[in-house]
Amino acid sequence: MQDRMIVVYRQSRNSDESGMELGPLDVEHFPCEPDEFDAQEGVTAVEMALEVLNLKIYAEEASSYPDWQKNTWYSRTEVDNYTGAETDVSAHLVNFSDTESLEIFKAFTSR
Repeated sequence: MQDRMIVVYRQSRNSDESGMELGPLDVEHFPCEPDEFDAQEGVTAVEMALEVLNLKIYAEEASSYPDWQKNTWYSRTEVDNYTGAETDVSAHLVNFSDTESLEIFKAFTSR
């Protein structure tokens, strides 16, 4: 099995009368594969993924809510209070089983 991770994409967008301008696409990887110490503590890949979604990227919604679907992603929009520019943040599960993905979805949407 390949390592499980969450890939996060961030892209800013700014709208004015001339249209929408997209900024560069930033990509960040968050490993969610428990190491030997995590395993001894009973930490699972699902728990690690939920920590990333809730405490590192502050995801607000699931793409397939209210029903889980394969390849559900998690997202939020950041707004710069000074410039008004918006940044779309989306987190995608990589190499998680359907069972793990569903478990993540259920825990995320029940909060």
